[in-house]
Amino acid sequence: MELRIYLLYSAVMVLVVAARSSVNGYVEDKRESNEEYGDFLGDEPNDDDTLNDADGEADEGNTENIVIVTNQKIYNVSVGDSLTLDCETSPPGIAVLQWLHNDNIYYLGTIKTVSDTRLNLSKNGSMTISKVTPSDEGEYKCVVTQNKPLTLRHRVVVISEPIIRELEATNNGVVVEGSQLVLSCDVTATPPPQIVWSRQRQGFNENERLRESDGIFNLNSVTIEHAKPEHSGKYYCYAFNGVGNAQAEKEVTVLYKPRVHVHRSAINTAPGARAELQCSAHGDPTPYLTWYKDGSSIAEDPRYVIINNGSQSTLVVVPKADNDFGTYTCIATNSHGVHNKSVELVQRPVIEEVEADGLKLVWKIHSHQPLEDIRIQAFPLNGDNADPTNITVPLPETRGKVYEMSHEVNDLPAGQYEVIVKVKNNKEWSRNTNPVVLNIAEQSMLIQRSSVFRGAASSVAQSTTLLSTTLMYLLIRML
Repeated sequence: MELRIYLLYSAVMVLVVAARSSVNGYVEDKRESNEEYGDFLGDEPNDDDTLNDADGEADEGNTENIVIVTNQKIYNVSVGDSLTLDCETSPPGIAVLQWLHNDNIYYLGTIKTVSDTRLNLSKNGSMTISKVTPSDEGEYKCVVTQNKPLTLRHRVVVISEPIIRELEATNNGVVVEGSQLVLSCDVTATPPPQIVWSRQRQGFNENERLRESDGIFNLNSVTIEHAKPEHSGKYYCYAFNGVGNAQAEKEVTVLYKPRVHVHRSAINTAPGARAELQCSAHGDPTPYLTWYKDGSSIAEDPRYVIINNGSQSTLVVVPKADNDFGTYTCIATNSHGVHNKSVELVQRPVIEEVEADGLKLVWKIHSHQPLEDIRIQAFPLNGDNADPTNITVPLPETRGKVYEMSHEVNDLPAGQYEVIVKVKNNKEWSRNTNPVVLNIAEQSMLIQRSSVFRGAASSVAQSTTLLSTTLMYLLIRML
C-alpha cells in the first residue's frame, strides 16, 4: 500500500513538473517573440510590464495563475442516468486535477485510482459517471494541484425509489415472552421515505397497521418492550417517498410457556358409565401433555385410556367405585414452563351456563342420576341484603342424562335481581351457577276512561237499571 501511494505521489510530481515546464516554455516563447518585435513594442510597456512595475516584482517563474472558472453546483440525478461533473480551469488544458468522492480519490491527473468502469475523464477535466447508483451520492471535489491548491466542491443527490436492504428483528425474530422485540427496516431512498408498519397475527387473515399503543416508533424501527404470545406473526415494513415504494416482511415467533384449556371443568357420570375428559394446550414450543388423578400420575394405569393428538388430549374414564371419582389434572410442559387445569368427575348434577332471554331463563342439566329438585333463587339487588326468593321449577316428565330446561320468571315484584339455578339429584346438590341479572318491570295498570266519557257511561248505567226493573215486573205479573 505504501509503495502504491509513493508511486502515485511520484506520478503527480512528474505531472506537476511537466506542467510547470510547459508554462515556462510558453513564457520563454513569448519573450522571444517580444524580442523579435522589439522595435515595435519597445516604446510602450505592455500590461505585464505595468503589473510588474506596480508589484515591484519580476514575473519570471510564476505558475500560480491557474483558476477554476466553474461554479460549485448541486446535481440532482436519477438512478441509472449519466452525470457529468464540470471543472473548467483557466488557462485551459494545463492544470493537474484530482477528483475525490467523499474524500476517496478517483483520479490523480489522468490516472484513475479505482477500478470503476463507469468513470471517465474528459480532456477539459470534467468527470462523467454513467449508470448512476445510490452509492454515487455525496460530495465531489475537483482539486487543482499547485503550490496553493484550489478546490471546487459539487454535491450530488441521487433521486431513487425506496430499496429495503434488510428487515431485521431481535434474535432473527425468535424471542422469549416478556423480552424486548426490536424490528428495524434498513431502507435507502432519496428523498427519505415514510415508513409504515403492519402485522398479520398467527391464525388471522387480517393485516393490521401498528398503532402508537403497539410499540415505540423511532425513525425506521419499532420496539415492543414486553413481547407476548399474541405478538407472534408476520410483520411488514412499507417504505414510500413519492418516487416509488417497497415492502419487506419478517416472521416473528414469541416463545412462551403453555396455556391449558379444559372443555368442561366438571363432568357428571355414574359407575360403569364412560366419561371423556378433554384438555388442550397452547405454547411454543408445542407442550407435552400428561394426566394426574388427585396428584398422582396415571400414565401407566391400565384403568385409563389417554389419547393425545398434538396439542389436544382426551382421558377416557369408566368409574367403577367412588374412589374413581375426583379431580383429574391436565398438565402441559415445555422448555419455558408448566401450566395445568383440572376437571372434576362427579355424580352431582352439572349445570351448563345459564342464559337469560328477557324474563326467560335457559340452561342445561347433566345428570346420570335421577333429579329430585330444581330451584331458581332470586336475590334482590336493592342493597337491603334481603333473603332470596326460591322459585320451584317442575321436574322433567321423562328421565334422561341431559335435560334442556327453561323457565319464565314472572312472579317476582318489580326490581333488579341476581338469579342462580340449583339442581339436586339422589346424590347431592349442584354447585352454584354464575349469576344472571334480571330486571323486573312494574306491571302496567288499566287506564280509566277520560272524564269526557263519564256522562255517557252514567247514562248507559241508568238505562240498564231501568230495563232490568221492567223485566222483573213482567216476570212477576206472569207468575
